[in-house]
Amino acid sequence: MQMPFKVDPMYVIKLMLQMYTERFIQGDPHSTDADIWAAYEYIDQLDDDKIYDIANKYSEIKGTKEINITATDEQKKEFFEIVYEDSIYKAILFKRQRAGNAGLGVADLKAEKFYRCYSLGEHWKRLWEILREEYDEEIQRDKDEVEKFIMSNFEFVGERRALESYMGEDLNWRWRPHGC
Repeated sequence: MQMPFKVDPMYVIKLMLQMYTERFIQGDPHSTDADIWAAYEYIDQLDDDKIYDIANKYSEIKGTKEINITATDEQKKEFFEIVYEDSIYKAILFKRQRAGNAGLGVADLKAEKFYRCYSLGEHWKRLWEILREEYDEEIQRDKDEVEKFIMSNFEFVGERRALESYMGEDLNWRWRPHGC
């Protein structure tokens, strides 16, 4: 005997996001506290309009107007991939990373990206890797402009020395104009 019943699809989608977080984010040994807390904070802030937007994006990706909610691990992942691209989720994650919940790293305030460092003392080296890869034109200027750019666009997370302590004399031997 089948028993018919209705379930609010917005609730089911939110529940699927919660289940994905518990199993695949919180359950992943490579996830940081920032990853876990950002997922939960994002889900906690969801309202029906935002869930409806996620459902619409899912149906666009699938090329259908109807969604068959099966709550399989694959479907949960597909829904969460939409969350990963959401600017609200990215902002929450970046906020958590800057607070130190992802461990050591360099926060790029301009691009709102976090670059992990895996040991103390790696921050300055990582910063210059970022500058050369992402901001090559910005570091082709004089020392004072480079210093100003660094101070206004980057933060060290978890480093014992403040970013300011690397400026001045330290910057002289590390800064090299393009072609040198």
